Amino acid sequence: MVSVILVGLCILTGHSAEAIPLAIGAVFVGIADIGEIPGQRWRTMLWATASLALATQLGGIFSDRTIWAFLATLVVAAMCGFAGAISARAGLVGVLTLVAFCAFAGAPVGMRTDEINTLLVALGGVIITAVTVLPTLLMRPAGLGTAAPDATSGPRQFWQRVRERAVPSNRYFWHAIRLPVAIGIATVIAWSVPVMHSYWIPVTVAWVTLPDSHLTNVKLVARIAGTIVGAVATAILLVPWMHQPLVAALVVGVGVFLTAAFLFAFYAVAVAGITMVILGLFSIVGDPVGENIIVRITATIIAAGIVALVTFSWSKAEQRRHVHVAPWHRPGHV
Repeated sequence: MVSVILVGLCILTGHSAEAIPLAIGAVFVGIADIGEIPGQRWRTMLWATASLALATQLGGIFSDRTIWAFLATLVVAAMCGFAGAISARAGLVGVLTLVAFCAFAGAPVGMRTDEINTLLVALGGVIITAVTVLPTLLMRPAGLGTAAPDATSGPRQFWQRVRERAVPSNRYFWHAIRLPVAIGIATVIAWSVPVMHSYWIPVTVAWVTLPDSHLTNVKLVARIAGTIVGAVATAILLVPWMHQPLVAALVVGVGVFLTAAFLFAFYAVAVAGITMVILGLFSIVGDPVGENIIVRITATIIAAGIVALVTFSWSKAEQRRHVHVAPWHRPGHV
């Protein structure tokens, strides 16, 4: 509902382009909060808001296709990939942060007003935080302190956990290496394709790459299926009303609901929802729905191929490391 209101206000006031970063801030911070305990929600949402705003600013700064922008992308991907070692919630925020960075680093030139995008993403995050937290405070004034402090809330605990898990025996250590490889390949391909939304390729890679190879493969199938379903649903809802931006705002609202309701329960449905959100938002700023659907599906398939290739190659390399042992350690050796 909050996203629909924000997007609707942007349309009615003649600021349709601002709906995209504003909605991204609200939707992503809302996703970061899913399943969070009440007393911890405000911390998580403000933390996610700050992280997304920083990613948006950095994405704008490194939007040029240079070697420095490429290296910055790899560094951001590595840091976001390792975030899961801190906590599951940090891992989720890391994924959202990397998605935001890739999106604003590759956004069309007309959207590259870095400071405005950053402020709008932050504003969307602050609004959804206020709407979520304030009712709890009104009903229970002590609501901010009802949860026990998080294990990673203090700087000392945070850095201790980083030191303990930044070792080769930890799967997030390797994820922080594998993810930049996949993102790097996707970024090079996106730069080589003369399509306005080619950055959807690294964005999709950021969404689906997980530390666990098997879960990544399962997520890839769900991603492709959900994208197709979401694209078809968007076409059915939007094509008959191509010049009705308020209808697109309702499509965004439906997509946000599906994403929030099914992200951890039925990923394919959540993907259909996020697809509706993205296609609906770009429809509001005048992008042709049909072309965007084709680009969205194609980008998803290419990204899935990249992730599958990197995951398969990485798994084979791991198997060789485990199988290759000294001759005197092999069974039957005399």
